[in-house]
Parts: sequence; C-alpha cells; structure tokens
Amino acid sequence: MSRLVLLNLSDSQVDVLSRIEPAKPKSDVLVFHENPDALVIRLARLAEWTTSGTLPEPRSDDTVVTSDPESPLVGSWRRLGAAVTTPDGYETGNGSAPSAPAPAPAPSAAPSPPPVAVAPQVLPVATPAPAPVAAPAPALRPPVDALTSPESSFAYLAEQTLGAGAAASLWWDGDRGSWAPCMWTGNAPASGGAPQGPVIETEWGKFSIGDSGSAAWNAAALRRVAEDYALRDLMRWQRTAADLAGIPRPSPGDAVSHSGWLQRAADYLGVDALFLWEGDGSGWLLRGVFGEGFSIQGELRFPDAVLTASFESEGCGWYAWAPRDGFRAHLRPGADPRWTLRLDRFRQATEDR
Repeated sequence: MSRLVLLNLSDSQVDVLSRIEPAKPKSDVLVFHENPDALVIRLARLAEWTTSGTLPEPRSDDTVVTSDPESPLVGSWRRLGAAVTTPDGYETGNGSAPSAPAPAPAPSAAPSPPPVAVAPQVLPVATPAPAPVAAPAPALRPPVDALTSPESSFAYLAEQTLGAGAAASLWWDGDRGSWAPCMWTGNAPASGGAPQGPVIETEWGKFSIGDSGSAAWNAAALRRVAEDYALRDLMRWQRTAADLAGIPRPSPGDAVSHSGWLQRAADYLGVDALFLWEGDGSGWLLRGVFGEGFSIQGELRFPDAVLTASFESEGCGWYAWAPRDGFRAHLRPGADPRWTLRLDRFRQATEDR
C-alpha cells in the first residue's frame, strides 16, 4: 500500500488527520515536521502514527500532503512523479477528490410493463456453506477534537474504556510524593487520599487512575496523555513561579505586605477563603481576610488554644500552614481539588528564599 506523507502542516491544518483512511496501516502514515513539538507531531504520536524530524526517503507511490506544494521539500517527490496535494485537497485516501455519484435516471412517462410470471423451480437440498468470516474492524482512531488538549484526550480515553458518561480521574504526584487529581470526567473528585489504579512512572512524576474498578485502560495512550499534561503544566508553572517569587512576604506590623501577600495567595490558590494571622506573644491577631462574606471589624485576637481548636482541629474544613515565622495562614479549599499541588508550589516559590 502506498504511503501517506504529511509535511510541515501548521496547527490550523491538523484536521487532515481525521480524514486519513481508518484501514490504512499505521506504518504507512509518516508525519514530518521541523519542530518536534509541533501540534501535528503530538497528535500523530497519540494516534500512534510514525513521526520524524528527518525528511523521509521519497517514493514514487507516495501521496504527499503539505501546506506549500511548491516548497523545495517536495521537489524530490515531484521528480519521482509522486502525488502532491494540500490539506484542503486531501479528501480521500489517495489525495484526489471523491468521484461524483452517477445521476439518477430520469423517470419514464411510459407505464411499467406487467410482471413476467416465472415458473417455480425445485432446487436440490445442499449443505449450508459456512458463514463468511468478517474482516477485522479497523482500529479506532480518536477524532481531532479529542486531541486538542490533554483534558479532551483523557475524556476520550475514559469514554472508550468505561463508556459514555462514566466518571474517571487521573492523579499526579507532581514529582513531590503527594497525590492530587489533575484531570477528570464528571464531577471533580475530592482532594486528599490516593488513587487506586496501577502507577505510571514518567520523567515528571507518577500518574495513576482513580478508582475505576477492573477496567483495562490503554496504558501507552494514557502515558502519552499524562506526559502531555505534565509538560504543559510545568511550562505554565515556570512562568508563574517567576512572578510569585517577587511577592513580598508578610512582615510584622506591615499592613501593606499583609494585604499584598493575601490577595496574590488567594488569586493563585483559587480558595474560597484565606485568613492571615500574626502572633504578638499574647495570642494571634487577624491581619487580613479573603473570601465572600468575611471582613474585619476592629481588632480580632485569638489565644493560641482557641485558634487551634477553631481552624486546625480534625474535620474543621480549614488547612493551616506558616508562611513565615510569627505568622499563620488558614485556607478553606474551593471546588478545584488541585489546590494541594498549588499550595506546595506557592510555598516553594515564596518561602524557599
């Protein structure tokens, strides 16, 4: 079978992947791009087609799909007489436009002739022939809209594994040894605890599926989705960490530093409420609050035992930590269960200096 070669397709042209013949062997689809991180390369890897940053050896029976048919890259294919087309021109498996259906015959005005009687025939009884063996169904290939983000890819894998509408979650330890859900379908899972599925080891930490019974996931596809998520998330975090590193830490008696730290922390963590307390030797003075329905009226001071019982007892719904010596912070998580990972990163960016 002839090969299909995709050359340097832009991000806006990746929909051509959805028009590749389902029955075409994966080894006969070659995807080349000079940028190894191009969207078409990442999508092709997820669909298990061959990808390369090295131009393949041209063959005369190749069909080449490229953004620029006049590019020097396709010159060697043209000299061999290979078919060259653009993504818009690739409609069928061979790069040519599909044939138009033959027009229906015009109705005849003459009445139909009466049916011709056929004498019945007596046929000999024969042993039934064995039923033909059905050809294997072509491998399922995800639609393009399922390949545009790790979240949509995970949703597609969950539907193929568990069925439409089933709830599933993928957990990540963020390369820090503490689990948090990173992607899910249906309602967001509760934070805390740990996943129940087998662990997938990657260069960027461990991943695992939340409790989904004994369902058998496609481990290779799940690993690619997990790695794609980790790479995108870590790239975003690198930019955010540099910005958070410039936040002044709360200083004793400095109201400006209190309010500035509180607002930035609440924005990044995505919490429902956040309190900042400063110790003064006789107790803890509330220095700032964030959250709907919360405000400071005058001075609020709690003895240490009362503060601990109110905000740090088991099951109280608050999480406590010390952003620096002499200060305590209490947050009430929002609906996003990834707050535990965000808090670890926030502390790393603002406290480890």
